[in-house]
Amino acid sequence: MSEETSQDIVHRYVAELLQHAQSALWPERRAALQSFREGIDRSDRGDVEAALDGLGVELRNEDDGAEVLFRIVLTVYLTQLDDSEITNPDQAALFLWSLDEHHIERAEMWFQAHPEHPQTVA
Repeated sequence: MSEETSQDIVHRYVAELLQHAQSALWPERRAALQSFREGIDRSDRGDVEAALDGLGVELRNEDDGAEVLFRIVLTVYLTQLDDSEITNPDQAALFLWSLDEHHIERAEMWFQAHPEHPQTVA
């Protein structure tokens, strides 16, 4: 029996998030992802670095491993969710955190078109 890799764990977690997301609104999705981020922040630094190493990600000294891991999971999540249109500030804020330039561009365009919503990432 083969051992589960960090990449397998990320994809399994994203699949669980996607299953939950099918019936969730963007504020609920954002809350679930924020909860996940808080969990990563509470994780042992060595575990986070091991997960990133398992994904083939090398950290620079100034990198925050928890943030990098969160952004990897978020990018996979948003890509698999495949919402073609950004419709609200919660969704746009999440797209800003993605590592995918296309996601970031779409979020920035949404915020430019909706100045009543300040561009925030929390």
